[in-house]
Amino acid sequence: MDEKLSEDHSFEGDTINEQPSKSPLWKTLTFWNVVFNFILAITTICLGLIAYRQYQSSSLDQRAWVGPTSFIHPGGETKYFKEGSQPSFGVVLTNMGKTPARKMEVMIQRNTFKKGTPFTAVYNDDGKPGSVVFLFPGQIYKVTTNQEPAPLTASLVEMITSGEFTLYLYGMVTYEDVFDVKHQTTFCGFLKQDLTGFNACNTYNQID
Repeated sequence: MDEKLSEDHSFEGDTINEQPSKSPLWKTLTFWNVVFNFILAITTICLGLIAYRQYQSSSLDQRAWVGPTSFIHPGGETKYFKEGSQPSFGVVLTNMGKTPARKMEVMIQRNTFKKGTPFTAVYNDDGKPGSVVFLFPGQIYKVTTNQEPAPLTASLVEMITSGEFTLYLYGMVTYEDVFDVKHQTTFCGFLKQDLTGFNACNTYNQID
């Protein structure tokens, strides 16, 4: 009796955990489902990248581009200044893009550097003439420095014409395009020793 109970007990304690085998067809369908989802994910990523690049290309083509197009020359005068004059200096800014520039702010500064001194863009409080809400495509904006506070003496003029000092005119323009992207333009020119015009600096002339 005890042996029978023991045998019955041990039999009842055994468990059988057999999983039904998966058919080859099911395995094949599962494999191709994984492959399909992988291809779909890659395709979605590629299409997204193409759309993003097209958007970037369209933004670059249609955005505003603001920069200096000329220096403002004193009307009727060959030279920018002479002894006894009280000149101001300026540039013409133009929106060369296809859409308006917004929230445009400009700083412009005139400064002189002794021969051999590296140029550095330093702005004083009087270098901030104002701002423009919109600058439309093809529209220009003239910005000038304040007029010299006193007539120029012969010695000051001689410092420039002799090359002892170089007069620089430089500035910065910040604005937003219609795609809400912020941009910055910097410009710089130095006055020729004969005082008839400006040459572009080899630095600080950048537009993004």
